[in-house]
Amino acid sequence: MKIIIQRVLKASLTSEEKLVSQINKGLMVLVGITHTDNYMDYQYLANKILKLKLWPDEKGKAWSSNVVDNKFDILLVSQFTLYHQLKGTKPDFHDAMNGEKAQILYNEFLEYLRKQYIADKVQPGAFGQYMNIEMVCDGPVTITVDSIKDEKALKKQEALQRRAQKQSQGKQIPDNDEAKQDQEEQKQQEEEQKSYEKEDNKQ
Repeated sequence: MKIIIQRVLKASLTSEEKLVSQINKGLMVLVGITHTDNYMDYQYLANKILKLKLWPDEKGKAWSSNVVDNKFDILLVSQFTLYHQLKGTKPDFHDAMNGEKAQILYNEFLEYLRKQYIADKVQPGAFGQYMNIEMVCDGPVTITVDSIKDEKALKKQEALQRRAQKQSQGKQIPDNDEAKQDQEEQKQQEEEQKSYEKEDNKQ
């Protein structure tokens, strides 16, 4: 899954001459979905969207506050052309997920982002429709993120998901072999988590 994030002063999206969404200061986000994408990809990218420090803080220090800190808006628009390959001068889009499946994943992404932030601060595009977008770029500032290239981040997400699933299901009394395996897995997860926390602190 790929996203292109643009810092904007405002943006509006119309389809079939009807206004679909509009935002004030915040982020215009284009999202491309490929065949192997799942919930881990959009959860990782949602975290990036909400935490990227693209504005100055209250003291004027550059690159020190994010969209949540400032309570700015987000416009999330599906853009299958991000998964293109050029064959001469003609683009090919076979790497993009087919429309029906992509729409399900896009809607999940949208709802997840709303739950992690403020629902009415996150506005949708018009999936699968011809759209016209007007925006005023702020900067300009443009950031690209590709979840597939960041395998370490996805492994972190997977480890956290496994841990949450075990906690929600509750632990049954295992036999000796299962107990040993469970302890080894828990130790590995703890080591992975420490490693990820160190990486996060460096960023």
